[in-house]
Amino acid sequence: MKMIKTSSLLLLFALCVGSFNLLAQDVKDPEAVKLLKKIKHDFDAASTMEITFDLDMTYPGEESRTQNGKLKQKGEKYHVQTDDFVIISDGKTLWFINKVNKEGQINNAGEDDGFSLFSPIELLKIYERDDHNFAITNKYTERGKSMSEIEFTPLDKMADYFKARLKVASASGAISEVIFFYRDGSRLTLSIKEIAKNKALSDDVFSFNASKFPDVYMEDLRM
Repeated sequence: MKMIKTSSLLLLFALCVGSFNLLAQDVKDPEAVKLLKKIKHDFDAASTMEITFDLDMTYPGEESRTQNGKLKQKGEKYHVQTDDFVIISDGKTLWFINKVNKEGQINNAGEDDGFSLFSPIELLKIYERDDHNFAITNKYTERGKSMSEIEFTPLDKMADYFKARLKVASASGAISEVIFFYRDGSRLTLSIKEIAKNKALSDDVFSFNASKFPDVYMEDLRM
């Protein structure tokens, strides 16, 4: 996650402080599980997914900055692009390209490097794992729609972020916003603008083409 943050990016989630004690216990909220399963089912039903989003980055003592981005997903493969960075995964290998510093990394896909948070599939599998507590912490109406907020807290006290919040339409399961809160006071908010399903996406979208990044130095960190 530290690599993502220093590259001026990242994704997602948030909660009300008054509900934090609920999540400090060993909580797996059944209602939250039901809603997350619904969302994941909708993702799984689509052959491909293309998500247009805004990524707002706020760091202590600095003005917030917003980037436009697009995520394309096909099964376990995904491609994320914003003004500053590109993340490409073919399901086996993950390429991270910092367009500002002209540097990049090559990792094995699925390693605990923080980049998997950009994969909706990995994000929505969180209820199947034992490394987070989560619960619905708020319900409200927004623009005539019933909304739910699911808050996540990592059990790992050394994690860079200490809580995350997913905002979702209660009935449809449509995700509208994800916010990550970091221990250093920074915050990253991903606001979803549009989701297109079942578009034709070539496998070439999910493979790294060095000719498109001729000035970028790539460091291979695979073991």
